[in-house]
Amino acid sequence: MGSAIAESVSVRDEIDEGLGSIGRFRIMAELARDPERRMTIYSIAAVTRLKRVDIKANLAHLVRIGWVRAHASSPPVKYQVDLSNARAARLADFLRSSGYFQSEYR
Repeated sequence: MGSAIAESVSVRDEIDEGLGSIGRFRIMAELARDPERRMTIYSIAAVTRLKRVDIKANLAHLVRIGWVRAHASSPPVKYQVDLSNARAARLADFLRSSGYFQSEYR
């Protein structure tokens, strides 16, 4: 029983961390719009209108919990939603199926 509670707390912590700000939500939404696309901080800023410094901080959280993958093979670093993470994949599915992408948040 104790391990089920611990697992539940860690899942909740991960989701709280992933969706802990409107900035993280917008970044995840933009990356989930086209899961194959890799985006730079600049390109994320252009579509979300978030400040680059805030995007960097939010991406650090998202990479740490495994929802976003950083591709640093050549500068600049590019970011992509990590669909191998079940919760990131479910969020991407939810956004697509809910019609979220049919309305803009600008």
